[in-house]
Amino acid sequence: MSALGELRAVYRSRFEPRYAETIGYVGADVPREVIEAAGVIALRLAPIEGIETTFADRVLGPGVDSSIRGILAALLEGAYPVDRLVLCSESDHTVRLYTTLRRLTGHGLDLWFVDLLHLPRASTDAYDREQLNRLVDWIGGASDLAGAIAATNRLRELGDRLSSLRRGGVVSSRDALAILGAGTALPAGRYAELLEGALGEVERGDGTGDGTGRTVVMLGSDHSDDAVYAAADELGATVVGETHGWGEALLAGRVGENGDPVARLVSHYRVRPRVGPAPAEVTLAWIQSGDEGYAWSLPQARRALGRDLTVVRSLNELRKALT
Repeated sequence: MSALGELRAVYRSRFEPRYAETIGYVGADVPREVIEAAGVIALRLAPIEGIETTFADRVLGPGVDSSIRGILAALLEGAYPVDRLVLCSESDHTVRLYTTLRRLTGHGLDLWFVDLLHLPRASTDAYDREQLNRLVDWIGGASDLAGAIAATNRLRELGDRLSSLRRGGVVSSRDALAILGAGTALPAGRYAELLEGALGEVERGDGTGDGTGRTVVMLGSDHSDDAVYAAADELGATVVGETHGWGEALLAGRVGENGDPVARLVSHYRVRPRVGPAPAEVTLAWIQSGDEGYAWSLPQARRALGRDLTVVRSLNELRKALT
C-alpha cells in the first residue's frame, strides 16, 4: 500500500484499537507533545458515524455543537479505545463536555482537565506552566518532552509542503483532510514517515487533484469527517485551505526548541497558532448545528478578508454555492 493509501486507511479507521496504550483528548488546547513524551499514543476524538446521539443531545442541549454531542454519545458507548481522557477549556463546548462527564457515572473514564489561558501576561505563563506540569504528573511523567517537541516540529515542516501542494490544486479536498486527520491517531514518528512518503507521491504526479477545478477556502466550524470535503470534490471544486481546527491548523506554527520545554509549550499553545485563509476563488463559512459562535463574527470576518463569503449550513446549501 502506498503511503497516501495508508494515511487514507488510518483516517477511516482511526478509532479502532491500534496501540497498547492510548490516551484520548478533546480540543486543540491539549498539548499532544506531553502525552507522546510519556510514550503513550495521543488520540484526538471526533464523532463516530452510526452512534445514536439522542441521550447526548438531551443532556448537552442544542447550544452545544453537534460534534461535541457526538463525542459524548460515543464515549458513553465505549466506542473509543481509551480509558483515560484529557479535556480542555478551548471553548464552552469542551468545558460542558467535561462537566457533564464529571456528573455522569458508569463511563469508566479517568478524566483530566487542562485549563490553558491565553492572555500575554507573566501570571498567565505561570498558571499555564502549572497546568502542564500537573498534566505531566497525571500521565505519569514525560521523559522525553524535548524529543516529542522536535518530532512534532518536523511534522509542521512537512505540513508547509502539504499546504503548498494544496494551493496548486494537486491534492483533492478529501485527501487533504485525510492526510491531516490521520496524524491525530498516529505517533509522530510513524506519521512523519507516512506524511513524507505521501508528499513525495503527490510531487511525483500521483496526487488526486488535477488543478483545474474552482478553488475554495473553508472557514467556520470544524470538519472532523470528510463528508463536506468529499461533496466539494464531487462538484468539481478543491478546498485548498481552511482555518478550522481539523485542517492546516493541526500542523501550524512551531514550538521553540531552546530552554525549558514546558515553557516553550506554554508559549506555543497560548497563542493558538492559526493559518490565514488561502487565496481562493470561493470563500465558504460552514456553520454546523449548535456552533453559532462563528456566525456572530461574520461581519468582522468579511472585513478582515476584504472579500465576500457565503455561509453554508448543509450539503444542499454547499451544492448551491458551488454550482
